[in-house]
Amino acid sequence: MRLYLHFDDVKFDQNEILFVDEGYFKMFDQEWIRGSAEAFKDPKAVILTESLATKLFGDKDPMGESIDFMRRDMGIVKGIIKDIRKNTNMPYQMLANIDMMKQIEGYYVREDWGITSIGTTWVMLPESVSPTAMADQFHEIIEDNLGPDYAEMLSFELGPLKEIHTDDRFGNGVNYTIPNETIYILIAIAAVILGTSLINFVNLTTAQALKKGSEVGIRKILGSSRKDLATQNFVELSILVFLAAFLSIWLAEVLLHQVNIMITQVNIDLQVEASSVLFALAVSLLIIFTAGLYPTAMIMAFNPLKVLRGKFNQTKGAKANVRNSLLVIQFVFAQVLVIVLLVFNAQFKYIKTKDLGYSVDNIVGFRDFMPGRFEVDETQVATAKTILKESPYIEEVTYGTGGPNSNFAWGTSVYTPEMSENASINCDYKHVDIDYFDLFDMNLLAGKWFTKSNYYDSTQKVVVNKVLIDELNMGTPQEAVGKRIYVNGVWGIVVGVLDNFHTDDLSSEIRPSIFEGDFEGYNQGFLKFKEGYFSEAMAHFEKVSQEYNPDYTPNYELYTDELAANYELDQLIYKFVNFVAILALVIGSLGLYSLISYIVQQKTKELGVRKVIGANIESLMILLSKKYVLFILIATVIAAPLGFLGANFWLETFAYRTDISPAIFILAFAITTFVAMASISYRTYRSATMNPVKSLRYE
Repeated sequence: MRLYLHFDDVKFDQNEILFVDEGYFKMFDQEWIRGSAEAFKDPKAVILTESLATKLFGDKDPMGESIDFMRRDMGIVKGIIKDIRKNTNMPYQMLANIDMMKQIEGYYVREDWGITSIGTTWVMLPESVSPTAMADQFHEIIEDNLGPDYAEMLSFELGPLKEIHTDDRFGNGVNYTIPNETIYILIAIAAVILGTSLINFVNLTTAQALKKGSEVGIRKILGSSRKDLATQNFVELSILVFLAAFLSIWLAEVLLHQVNIMITQVNIDLQVEASSVLFALAVSLLIIFTAGLYPTAMIMAFNPLKVLRGKFNQTKGAKANVRNSLLVIQFVFAQVLVIVLLVFNAQFKYIKTKDLGYSVDNIVGFRDFMPGRFEVDETQVATAKTILKESPYIEEVTYGTGGPNSNFAWGTSVYTPEMSENASINCDYKHVDIDYFDLFDMNLLAGKWFTKSNYYDSTQKVVVNKVLIDELNMGTPQEAVGKRIYVNGVWGIVVGVLDNFHTDDLSSEIRPSIFEGDFEGYNQGFLKFKEGYFSEAMAHFEKVSQEYNPDYTPNYELYTDELAANYELDQLIYKFVNFVAILALVIGSLGLYSLISYIVQQKTKELGVRKVIGANIESLMILLSKKYVLFILIATVIAAPLGFLGANFWLETFAYRTDISPAIFILAFAITTFVAMASISYRTYRSATMNPVKSLRYE
């Protein structure tokens, strides 16, 4: 949570504040520098991390110092703890007793069971109690505390702590989650890159085996056994792999630093633990075995007499077929990555151009502008809007419980007179002022917006979206206007029906939403600035904010940036896929270039003879290149369904997604073919233009 705090007449804006009770210290470990968990029995207790204590108090002893929370309550520093690790799901720099929230947030902290969106409840079960047995008791717990009617409507769910990073059901606006599908895709991409590199190594090793053949032949004649040859080959490979492993650790540390700069949701670092060391060792051994098995077997099978006589040609036969098969697999990997990359690009283009059902341009969201928080009144809102709109660069101002697409929304259940209470549906519930819908340019299907005449009367008026009336079977938008629905403890009247708009990012279905005209519960303001005058509008905003509320530190963000933050992790994954797709193509191209160089070397005399009997440069280049185009075509046939499945697997994390066009597969083939031909054209051209006299003398 973000609050504005004071001590010794110093004001500071603190973002990572976690309000907890005594049970928190029994479930989660802290490394105490000063104080202990016993101090938290004091309802005014505040615990600081070491870095925050140094930042606020310097060399001064912070113990016993008072901190003013939003001019509403005083906290007392009772302890100092070590900074927590950055990869936590609950980042904080300050722990405060949850009892203080009742003074700071007013009604926002409720002791009934009506809302739990403010935070997360953690339950530590005895080893003898299974989660299933605990879940079976939830119905009785609700019935005992709220009665049988609520027991039919409400349900609680348990989720293991280890799954909190992948299960967005147990979030509180601070947590980050990543779908399991995305994790599987990243693992698959890592495996593809590793596989591509292994194939490259095997191909190059087998292609160069003839150069090593003379050494092997001599060693065999001198008495070396197959075991000796295999041992030497695997030892050489092991040294190479472990050197590469150490280099990769250093490179990973450098790259992760750049990743952490690009993404703010989570800090990724290398954790040297027994499990990670064992995993790295296992992967290294797997690489050694996989990459060394076939080349070693091939070397041991050499006939020493044939090798020493130079009668060993690998450009034909089973060995060449193995290399060609591996080359096809390599291009399958590359094309799958290119297909996935192109689908990623298409989806992000779809996200940027998708009509969300409301305007996002030239809108700025701001928080805590007014002295109150969730307790503002009509006068405060009117005054704030008036002084902000004095600027010719600010066109409109509104307040509400977050924007249309906001992670913050109240939750409630609603039903109609024709329904039983047990059949109610859950929906988002927002408080907005009369200019909210105009500022966001939302589409009204039937009825009217809030007006001064219906906003302030004693009857509760609500505006709903089409999803809600569809789920409540209220008929057409025109038929729904004027009907009653039970919401938030009272019967309200529908005065307007909105067209459906996206209530979350495109990974989620559009949720039922209901808007009430009420000052209670505002937590965010929005202003629309004149096109091209952002700086001028915000200069006025900052000036007025300091005059109107000196305790306020200007905190605003373009609404487009707020929406883009929903896809920050996906954007990082897109950049990562972009990088590895290019890497796969480069690895494949280097391997192909080396392989074609070796094959051209083997065919030097043949090329010379062909030139002598009249072959031109173009025909020789086609001769050397045509089979690789065939290999890429075969790879395309294999890669297309695999790429489709992989890309579609990721797309299914979005409720609203683009279609996978056939053009994507054609483009993937074209890109792969171009890169492959570019990598071998230079080498084949040099060979095709070589003086035939030199070619005939070569062997």
